Amino acid sequence: MTGSTYSSTVSISNRKTTLSPGIYCGGISINGSANVTFNPGLYRIKNGLSINGGATVSGIGVTFYIYSGAVTINGGGSVKLVAPTSGPWEGILFFQNRSDTSTATFSGSSNMDLEGALYFPKALLQYSGGSPKNAGYTVLVARILKFTGSTSLNANFTGLGTGGPVKKPTLVE
Repeated sequence: MTGSTYSSTVSISNRKTTLSPGIYCGGISINGSANVTFNPGLYRIKNGLSINGGATVSGIGVTFYIYSGAVTINGGGSVKLVAPTSGPWEGILFFQNRSDTSTATFSGSSNMDLEGALYFPKALLQYSGGSPKNAGYTVLVARILKFTGSTSLNANFTGLGTGGPVKKPTLVE
């Protein structure tokens, strides 16, 4: 089941709402003091995802498949997103289409907990996430990876049924 399809941008500002898995053709934009909960499942997103300002965003058991567009998470809000712990998307939090080169920027604070793999194979991934308080692990995969400021990542994979999400790392030139 794919869920609903949304043809225009889903824009949420200064209100509380819950989003469900589906296809978001116009992208998702969360701003201001919005309070957004993502229900568990697969979110297929075209035209990007942005979370800005003081928004509070949470989702457990979620995967964001980015068909196209930039991913930007920044601001002084609170973001806690956790990948599924079983099933075909186990351990995958963000998966960007392998032909998309749009930049991904994760610039939060100590209130940004991203538990899962962030996979942006052809893109620049800018990460300045501070020190996550509750994320057991974060795996970063990108064509170019840029850290800014004091950033730390955790690597505790005990919550996953099959161990770490990267099964056979290979260096390819």
